[in-house]
Amino acid sequence: GMSGSASDDELPREIIAAFGGQENLKHLDACITRLRITVNEKDKVNKDQLKALGASGVMEVGNNIQAIFGPTSDAIKSQMQDVIAGKTPEPIAEKETAATAMATASAEDIQAMSITSPAAGRLIRIDEVEDEVFSGKMMGDGFAIVPEEGTFHAPVDGTITTVFPTKHAVGMQTDEGTEILIHIGLDTVNMKGEGFEVYVAENDKVKQGDILVKADLEKIRQEAASTTTPVVFTNLDKEYTISVESGKIVHFEEDNNIVTIDAYSI
Repeated sequence: GMSGSASDDELPREIIAAFGGQENLKHLDACITRLRITVNEKDKVNKDQLKALGASGVMEVGNNIQAIFGPTSDAIKSQMQDVIAGKTPEPIAEKETAATAMATASAEDIQAMSITSPAAGRLIRIDEVEDEVFSGKMMGDGFAIVPEEGTFHAPVDGTITTVFPTKHAVGMQTDEGTEILIHIGLDTVNMKGEGFEVYVAENDKVKQGDILVKADLEKIRQEAASTTTPVVFTNLDKEYTISVESGKIVHFEEDNNIVTIDAYSI
C-alpha cells in the first residue's frame, strides 16, 4: 500500500549511499548469501554503515565489496537497480522478511532432528570451508560435504522454501521451523544454472533422502571455486553449535541413502 512506499525504497537508497553513492557502483551482483558490488573507489565504502543497515559482515576482495545480507541479498540488489534506474523498488516479498524476523529453533527441535548427509563424500566442519561467509558462520552454523558424486539429497524432512534461480542452492524448513540452506559448491552462482538439474520446486514437501539437485561436479571443478557444499542452519539460535566428525566418509547404498550426522547442541 501507499503507507509502506517510503520504507520500501529507504533501505536500498541507504545501502547505495553506504557504498559511496551511485557513481561509485561499477557492477552489482548478488547470490543467496551476499551482495557483491564492484566499486570504483573502495575507500568511499562505509562498512560500519553497511553493518548498521543489517549486513552481518563486509569483506573486500580486490575492488569487489561483499556485504552479507543473507537470503534477501538478491532482492536488495534488484531494489538497488530499481533505485538507480529511477523506478520505485519492488518491496521485498513478505516471506523473506518473515524469515529474517529471527524465528529461532528451540533446543528440542535441534535434538529431535536427525540430519543426514546431502551427498556421498567427505564431511568437514564449517570452519574448514574456504569461503569466509561460511567458515565465519555469517549465515549460521552447519557443516559441509566435499561430494564424490553429484546427487544431492534432502538432509531432513520439510518444505522447500527457495530454489535459487541459478539452481546451485536450495533452502528448506523443517515442520518445527528450522531453516536449512544447501549451497552446492562455492562461487557456483557464476555458472548461471549450467550443469545443475533441479528436482524440486518452492513449497514442495520433501522427505529426508529425496533428491533435490543433480550437479555436474566436473563442470563445477572447471568453472567455480570448489565443489564443497555447505549445509547451513540459517536460523539456529546462537547458543547451539553443529559439530561433525571431520574427514568422515559418507557412502550411499542403493536402498539406503540415509547417513545420519550426529549434531550436538551446546
